[in-house]
Amino acid sequence: MFSHAVIEHVADPLAYLREIRRVLKPDGLVFLQTAPYLAPSGAHLPRLKFPVPYYLFLGRRISFRLARWLAAHAPASLDAPPDGSSFLTSARKGEMKSDDLLYRVTVRNLRQNIATRDFR
Repeated sequence: MFSHAVIEHVADPLAYLREIRRVLKPDGLVFLQTAPYLAPSGAHLPRLKFPVPYYLFLGRRISFRLARWLAAHAPASLDAPPDGSSFLTSARKGEMKSDDLLYRVTVRNLRQNIATRDFR
């Protein structure tokens, strides 16, 4: 089973892991890949042209709003191709992007959750 960049979008990560365990064959393998919440790709926010991890000092809520505002009002400030960021595509369509990052993954809490579901 393959799970890439999914668990951070799930409201109940333990239920997600429980379901993986349920459908997995005995001795089956799971490849679960995600980035820690505070890693550049883990925040799921577009990068600025000026390489500053703004979410580390502004926090998630403000950084998300800033990225949404920049996409709508200063898209050239983002280091992303026009169709390579859901912030930019939502802004072009006049849509309000909502934050779908539901589980703030850290190495510690992911390891604990995986151990809770008896994966090895």
